[in-house]
Amino acid sequence: MPSGVGGRANPPTKAMLVVLRLLVALGSVLLLVSIMNPNFYQVLHLVGILMVFLGYGALLARSMAAPGNVSVRKLGSITSGIGLVLIFIAGFGLISKLGHSFTDTWILVKFVIWLLLGGLIALINRKPQMALLLWWLLLALGALAVIMVYVGRF
Repeated sequence: MPSGVGGRANPPTKAMLVVLRLLVALGSVLLLVSIMNPNFYQVLHLVGILMVFLGYGALLARSMAAPGNVSVRKLGSITSGIGLVLIFIAGFGLISKLGHSFTDTWILVKFVIWLLLGGLIALINRKPQMALLLWWLLLALGALAVIMVYVGRF
């Protein structure tokens, strides 16, 4: 752990405290999982999706307009990361609560989409010249996920 003046640990930053509070709140919510209504999972899942697309949109805009902006990079990365966690937790909660099989094809396709979304941040941050292509790829992955739920349950 990096140390500050006189060998003392640096105090946590405001961003660290916000993330810690969010994680504690998420942990508290997870304690109630056994009594949760599927609607709660659906809302949590949608909030996670909004966070991922909002965070990636900010990162892609930063790549196109101001690649050196560190504060936007942090905010976009934290927002999308928390969103991915929410999608994962709520998605598995929905699968369980609604009685779906974890091996249904449409669920496996959505899991692969989730993995691709998780890896997309590396390309967004390391290849700013691909921002426009990644913008459309992100939209296509989102559309495919929606199709899997509402049209293509097989």
